Amino acid sequence: MRDGEPLLRRIPADMLRAFTASVFRAAGSSDGEARIVSDHLVDANLVGHDSHGVIRVSKYVDWHARGWVLANRHAVVVREALCHALIDGQFGYGQVIGGEAMDLAAAKAKRTGLCAIALRNAGHLGRI
Repeated sequence: MRDGEPLLRRIPADMLRAFTASVFRAAGSSDGEARIVSDHLVDANLVGHDSHGVIRVSKYVDWHARGWVLANRHAVVVREALCHALIDGQFGYGQVIGGEAMDLAAAKAKRTGLCAIALRNAGHLGRI
């Protein structure tokens, strides 16, 4: 670092989204999955929740390399009734699985007025 140079640099959100998505694509995620995870991480930073922002990228990639998180997985309904469901996340990225679980919950709640979802085997949900 040179004298007078700032310790931190601001990176435009769109550039950060593109970069983090490229990291997840390189690790095996589909373009759609990479964009979803990247969007959630960057959005966390933008609202000041830095502990759940792009600081997580290296950890997520490490978890993927170890097989603790699997790319391109989707929520699977194990059991369900009118206003509740058990969902298995197949160890996919939590931002994807969590979003799919919330979509199901919202659809059920719209019909019945309420819904409870239990989610298992999902990666870190982060700030969804």
